[in-house]
Amino acid sequence: MSIIRNLASLLPNDFVFGESFRRAKQIQKVYTKTRDKDDFVCTYQKRN
Repeated sequence: MSIIRNLASLLPNDFVFGESFRRAKQIQKVYTKTRDKDDFVCTYQKRN
């Protein structure tokens, strides 16, 4: 394994993968808590 890969493995994923990763994690968190998954997806698609 390379030195850079070893160092990156010590960092939190939020830092390594950036803003898009954090946003996706937040969407997944809300989706998991939502009862009506279909409505969540439809609403999300209309907004984005």
